[in-house]
Amino acid sequence: MERTKLWTCVHELSGLHTLASSKYVLSYGNWNDFGYQTHFNLHIALKEAENGVHNVLIADLSIVERYPKIRDKGRFFPIEGNTNFVTFIMSIESAECMYLTLTYEERMELVRKLHIEFSDSKVSEQGNYRTSTLRDKTREDFLAKQQKIKRIIYTEHDVASIIRKHFALPSIVLYPHKI
Repeated sequence: MERTKLWTCVHELSGLHTLASSKYVLSYGNWNDFGYQTHFNLHIALKEAENGVHNVLIADLSIVERYPKIRDKGRFFPIEGNTNFVTFIMSIESAECMYLTLTYEERMELVRKLHIEFSDSKVSEQGNYRTSTLRDKTREDFLAKQQKIKRIIYTEHDVASIIRKHFALPSIVLYPHKI
């Protein structure tokens, strides 16, 4: 099947989209931060299932719709081509996993298309960001961590291509977080 989209959004209970019509899968659950739901998991959609696994987790994200276009509280679904949202990578481990599994070009494509930011200047006063993204952390700690994440994501070394070239490992080993 040809991959026609960069990502597909699915609920985590859906089996994580076994038809790989997209390169990535953004899964979401029912987690609710006082009405806001910004948490997503980024998965690589494998071309063929391996041991019953169709998608491999590579990052935890917070996707925040930007005002003034926000609707009611609840889940916002990022649509490819829209510009009314920003995405934050939520941990150093997620950034490291992206660094090890995605080429520099693939990481930059996600930065552009998912509007990955490392500053909260576009959403700092919004309730969805302050309540959900900053749920258990201070803004200062979060922004300091974002700068560390930015350095990892923007590292131009292409470790992923080297791993793919020299190691004949199944995808489930190359992508360390198994579903």
